[in-house]
Amino acid sequence: MYFGRPLGRLLDTVYFTQSHHSRFLQVADLLVYMAGRYENKSDLPDRWHEHAAKAAWEKIKASGNVVIQRWP
Repeated sequence: MYFGRPLGRLLDTVYFTQSHHSRFLQVADLLVYMAGRYENKSDLPDRWHEHAAKAAWEKIKASGNVVIQRWP
């Protein structure tokens, strides 16, 4: 991260630890939250922070290979 290297694929699996113990877990939690909130939803409240967060999500998706798998 500090040397400008890309992270590559980030897989979120089941962890049995507190997420504040690892920055990568916090990033994975944030990405999973944003994917669930902003993918395929058009009924967002009309608030400035919702639009700013959705724009950030769009930048994240456009910056690399974001693969979202939905499990039944």
